[in-house]
Amino acid sequence: MAYQAPNTLQAVEDCKLTLARFAQRWVAAEIYLETFQLVLSEDPISFPQNPSFRLSDHSKLRAINLIQSLEKGRIPVSAIAMLKRIVNQPVAEHTQMFGIGSFHAYTGEFDDEVVAEIEAKDEVVSVEPDREASLTALVETGNQPWGLASISSRTRLASNDVDAQTYVYDAGAGTGTFAYVLDSGIRISYPDFEGRAIRGHNVWPEVAFDDDFGHGTHVAGTIASRRSGVAKNATILDVKTTRVVYTTTAKIIEALDWSVQNITDTPGRAERSVVSMSLATGVSTALNTAVDATTGLGVFVVVGAGNDGQDASTRSPASAPTAFTVGAIAINNTRPTWSNFGLSVDVFAAGLDVRSTSLYQDGTELLSGTSMSTPHVAGLALYLKALEGAALDAPAAIAARIRALATKDAIANVGAGSPNLLADNGNGRRWAPSPSLKTGFTP
Repeated sequence: MAYQAPNTLQAVEDCKLTLARFAQRWVAAEIYLETFQLVLSEDPISFPQNPSFRLSDHSKLRAINLIQSLEKGRIPVSAIAMLKRIVNQPVAEHTQMFGIGSFHAYTGEFDDEVVAEIEAKDEVVSVEPDREASLTALVETGNQPWGLASISSRTRLASNDVDAQTYVYDAGAGTGTFAYVLDSGIRISYPDFEGRAIRGHNVWPEVAFDDDFGHGTHVAGTIASRRSGVAKNATILDVKTTRVVYTTTAKIIEALDWSVQNITDTPGRAERSVVSMSLATGVSTALNTAVDATTGLGVFVVVGAGNDGQDASTRSPASAPTAFTVGAIAINNTRPTWSNFGLSVDVFAAGLDVRSTSLYQDGTELLSGTSMSTPHVAGLALYLKALEGAALDAPAAIAARIRALATKDAIANVGAGSPNLLADNGNGRRWAPSPSLKTGFTP
């Protein structure tokens, strides 16, 4: 719905944010900035006709979604002066501030004139639209998973039955680790979560804190549910990021911001946590920067390559330099044509006809997409962190370990520039023998 200005005299001012108030707060706290983000909707702003209202030759403005970044360093005096000159009304209620390490951002509304002035400033690193993002998966029918077998077998699975496979894994399976699942929500009451799935944060406070699509429940199940999960003993935190399949880059950054704050507020949590993001949008400098800032704080971020059948460098967060990006394979170790590929991809994992927890009753369902590949690797990261301890605390260390354990040259049609690496858990054993458990998937 179009935003209606409260009165005609303040119409222009009401489509601008009071950056001055934020500038004062940041300076007073002596916070150092690397980025400064502004976001809003693209709905047209309509104004009533009135002789006292002048907008040059325009009878209405169009709200512009922006994300603006400032270079690292304290806000310069010139920037503060610019902000005070641009606006002097109270900050809009929907404005939010984010801070992930050196990355800081907030959301707000600007007209074309303000946008031009902001873009002209030397302090501005980038300005971009607040793009829509979405989940990507296809619902099918059937009932039991092959993805777990895929990450514990060096050879191609002998059977093409997606529901009759064996998973070999260490009995510890993610004990003491935490998965932050940025998705459509999680049905935390599902019995297979065994009370290990808890609510974290909902970026859509106007809707119920539930899974309204089933995607997040399925993803969480692949990470850590009793029957479908890779890291069967991990704790899952539900960070609801989409409404059904819809979200925006601003909402994703809010979800990431909350996750990082929750992780870093708990000593030792960063080394034991993974952020899982099975979603995609067009390339976003702000989102990629936020992901890199998260990694910089010691948190491992696993993301999907995307389902466009093109180079993953065209998507975010898949193209973030420090994101661990996952492509999809089918049960015959072939990359489906829809899975993205390229130099941005780090590894491949099961992504076609993957069975996991369902939103409906206590059943299971088949979904396909790199959204399903991502939680296999997120779960694998938690599994390895629990198994091998402090040696894998740093994001670079766990990334290197997953690559080292991956099965080489096993994937057909891997895609130009892609590494031919298929995620593997090392058959559930340390370098020295340790207890392992072999199990089939049973209802």
